[in-house]
Amino acid sequence: MKTITLDERTADVETPHDFKHELAVLAPILGRWRVEGTNKSSIAHSADAPVTGKEIHERMPGEFFIHSCWSHRFEDGRHDGVSIFGYDPVDGSLYARNFDNLGYARRYELSVDGRRWTYSGEAERAIQDFGPDGKRFRIRWERLVDGKWLSLRELVGHRIG
Repeated sequence: MKTITLDERTADVETPHDFKHELAVLAPILGRWRVEGTNKSSIAHSADAPVTGKEIHERMPGEFFIHSCWSHRFEDGRHDGVSIFGYDPVDGSLYARNFDNLGYARRYELSVDGRRWTYSGEAERAIQDFGPDGKRFRIRWERLVDGKWLSLRELVGHRIG
């Protein structure tokens, strides 16, 4: 018989978590967005291709996580996925988890400094800046190729709801 030890994350399933305050910094992304931009040269099959799409970011019931759906189109391709934004009370960090139609499941550490968000992952990273009026964002993605960070995609989002 295998013994299962509960760690801090699951030790008390009866007591609700209390970290909604830490998630308040993620409010700028909430809503519906129209996005446009360009794939960059590190995407060989669609380098410099225009990108259009939409994103929806909503609080999940309980308001402990943000659930996001995104759909980006370019030339003959597409990049669709879901993201979960959350807070890890054990190490005190924000994170984003992305799951996409290409089969990737990525985890990013997320740091927030005012209107600038930084996503740090093993193979990808991004900087997202939100406009002062909350109606626009710009995000620049890079990916690691042979030990070098190369531009992957740049998008501008316009709030539509």
